[in-house]
Amino acid sequence: MIFNAIVNRLSNHIYEFVDCLLSLTSDIEIFNNLSFFPDSRSWCGSEIPIFQGELDTLLKIKEIIQAKRPKLDYLEHIESIDKQIRDQENNIKRVRKQEFARDE
Repeated sequence: MIFNAIVNRLSNHIYEFVDCLLSLTSDIEIFNNLSFFPDSRSWCGSEIPIFQGELDTLLKIKEIIQAKRPKLDYLEHIESIDKQIRDQENNIKRVRKQEFARDE
């Protein structure tokens, strides 16, 4: 719950909090319950910049995880974030196709 408040109000500090949390615990269940993005968003024009920003956030979080020791304690975290990264890349591809079809 506190993490959601950080994401929704203090998003520029998300990396510090992820790093701190992972330093305190390597519990994958806690990590998997984190939401790294605000509960709502709005945009005008293309949705791709929003998805790209979220992808960039996930990639930075992956870097933070990869720096943790012992690495074996964070293997599931990397697998989890990799899945989120793939999903975000697929979102970008999907929206590109939708926008291309709409512009024809």
